[in-house]
Amino acid sequence: MHPIIQVLAFLLVVLASVCLYFRASSSDKRTLKALNDLKPHVINPVDQTFNWEEKKPYPYRPFKKAPHRMTMGIKKLDPNDIICLENTYLDRVNLRTKLFEETKQYGCHESAIPALKEAYTFVFEFLLKRYPQYFQLSEKGLIHNIITDKFIPYNPDGLSPDEMLKYIACNIEEDILIMLKNPDTEQYDEYVLRAVVSLFPGGFNPIDKINQPLTAIHGPVPGYVEKLQLSMNKFFSRLKPFEFVVLTENPSFISC
Repeated sequence: MHPIIQVLAFLLVVLASVCLYFRASSSDKRTLKALNDLKPHVINPVDQTFNWEEKKPYPYRPFKKAPHRMTMGIKKLDPNDIICLENTYLDRVNLRTKLFEETKQYGCHESAIPALKEAYTFVFEFLLKRYPQYFQLSEKGLIHNIITDKFIPYNPDGLSPDEMLKYIACNIEEDILIMLKNPDTEQYDEYVLRAVVSLFPGGFNPIDKINQPLTAIHGPVPGYVEKLQLSMNKFFSRLKPFEFVVLTENPSFISC
């Protein structure tokens, strides 16, 4: 396995505005109002002196010589650190472009198309705001990635799911997994993996898990049902829009 694939994190995006399921109750209107009142975080541009070629990758936590405790291992993440440009960026997006063209490690269920459009807009709006010296919007409605010297449509309308996944996958180092609440299955409180582009998988190949709920996805994990299933389902159900969480024991993060 390529060393990059062994260590690179994946990005898990849960888009609450399209995937939250509301049970019929008298509190629904209050819940909807509370969600509508939430505002996106302000994304601050990096300093004008920022040079991606000089930015070293964020170090991974070292392994500790201690008994392993099975926990979710989560903490809050600064919204400005959702997507980082580091000195590995160009080599890795070039590799991702090659892998996207040569493999079929992506897919999207039709139910996830609205969420995928939202993810597309979210990713490129972030890049425009956070790294304005490297991502610039042209008068023709195209985003110029100055590092790769390639252009990306700003508006996802008119793009197929595969095209949206390709533009995302080939412009950031992270993989994208979109999970939606599906009350029509036996797993009433479970989120289901509905869209994925996984070019740098960590531990398992997410494309093999598409259209499966959380518990089925974690089926091979010893003790998952007994120790983590309930807390994992509660955690996903309680996520709020614009809430970002990093998994400290698995180099991944979740945004809502």
